[in-house]
Amino acid sequence: MEKTMRDFWWHSRGDKRVHWVAWKKMCRPLAEEGMGFRDLKAFNIALLAKQGWRVITQPTSLLSQVLKAKYFPRCSFWEATVGSHPSLTWRGILLARGVLRVGSEEQTTPENLGGVTVIWKPSNKGLFSISSAYEVAVELDARGTASSSRPFPFLAEGCENFWQQMWALVVPPRVRVQAWRFCYEAIPTMDNIAKRHQGVETHCVLCGAVEIIKHVLWECHFARMVWALSNIPRGQLDVWTEGTAEWISDIIHKLDRKDGSRFVTICWALWMNRNKKRMEGIDQTPLTVVKDASDLLFHYQEVRTKIKLGIRV
Repeated sequence: MEKTMRDFWWHSRGDKRVHWVAWKKMCRPLAEEGMGFRDLKAFNIALLAKQGWRVITQPTSLLSQVLKAKYFPRCSFWEATVGSHPSLTWRGILLARGVLRVGSEEQTTPENLGGVTVIWKPSNKGLFSISSAYEVAVELDARGTASSSRPFPFLAEGCENFWQQMWALVVPPRVRVQAWRFCYEAIPTMDNIAKRHQGVETHCVLCGAVEIIKHVLWECHFARMVWALSNIPRGQLDVWTEGTAEWISDIIHKLDRKDGSRFVTICWALWMNRNKKRMEGIDQTPLTVVKDASDLLFHYQEVRTKIKLGIRV
């Protein structure tokens, strides 16, 4: 299932399967550098944890009694082993036991002085939920993988604020997603393609220089003319910092929401212009690129406003 989702997202066909960003990173929440996709493995463990929670909290239920009699008649659920010839249900519950161990806690409450009540710590009310179990499963998986480290160390302290700012920009979804891909440098520039395939020309189709993301968005003479024609304050664009993500985050931080939206839309338009020239041989002027970006942004925001006001579009 996840393979199908990955291929669909990256438009993979046949043997042309370049997945520019690891799936684990894409499953992170939007505010944590990801795309918010659901990690199906973690979700499955959360569903299994729900069955285990029932065994813990409903010991008199038929399921609990059957499992206890067969797999842990002389010990607690926490000490139980797989046993001989285990069922798929039991193996699944044990697979999710780590999530339950982290999330559950035994407490003695005034209403239950004679015994112990098990509460679910991730919930304010102490009640188990699949969504909170999913978060625990994702966290446990991240602890055991190298991908848990953040790809943008310079954003570590204010990372959440930056991503919240970017996702809050009033731009079409395709522009927002493209900005995310720029941050990960997950786009098929000729330099990126050459790193994966030998014998690929790396020149920019507009000027002949080596085509990297920095060149497409900033260094190319065509991009320079586009930015000069935009209404974005020139002083905010003069410095390209270390990486693409740092550059984008720095500019979005400096600009207000309106100019930030215009900025990422022009970045998108520059990439679209590159594709039209390379794939279709279409030449556009810098003024046309700026106008295309402005028109896209205007029409999107106009439709969005009408929908909010209840006007039929």
